[in-house]
This record gives sequence, structure tokens and C-alpha cells, in this order.
Amino acid sequence: VRPVKKRLMEAFFYEFPAAQAEDIFAGVADQPYSFFFDSARRYEDVARYSYIAAFPYKIIEGHDLGVLREYLSVARPPVIKELPPFELPSFQGGAAGLVTYEGEIRFGIYDHIFCFD
Repeated sequence: VRPVKKRLMEAFFYEFPAAQAEDIFAGVADQPYSFFFDSARRYEDVARYSYIAAFPYKIIEGHDLGVLREYLSVARPPVIKELPPFELPSFQGGAAGLVTYEGEIRFGIYDHIFCFD
């Protein structure tokens, strides 16, 4: 595995007019590596946020979860210059993907996330 160049990300937060997460996802659903983690439950302690992302800046695939671990061990969280006037979700960007029963991994590394509260 080659050394990973540290990527500096700056976090930006915007409040958008009310929109349905399903409608937003429809605009990117046909893109490779797009995802929609839908929090259909209405209990904040179990599932508060829904997340949508597409266009990862890096793809990690294969059969070795260690490659993902190594990449994330040197990744830096976004720089937040000024906190927004609302609570931040726990997932603000990073790895999202899947591991199959056969051990194949496929993760995208995302630096843009739409979050719905």
C-alpha cells in the first residue's frame, strides 16, 4: 500500500429549505457509489439522521479490510472553522460502503454529505 497523502478538508454547513431526502437522492441515485442511509425510524436515540452522498473522491475495493483501516488511520477529519447554530451529526464524511459475505469490500471515501435531521 502506498503512503496516503493527507487530504485537508474544510467543513461547510448549510441549512436548506425543507426537502424530502428521497427527492434529493433521486437526483444522484443512478451515479456509481451513491448511497442513501435512510433513518426511517422516528426515535432520536436509535436513528436520528439520514445521509445521502455520491461522487466519492476515492474508491477502496478488494478483499482486505486492512487497506481501508490503513487509509482511514491517516485520514484527517474535516477542519471546522466555525460551529453552526445547530447540532452536528456524527457522520460528516469519510468511508461508506459494504462488506459481502464472501469478504469483498467496496467503500467510497466521501467529502460531501447531505444530512437530514
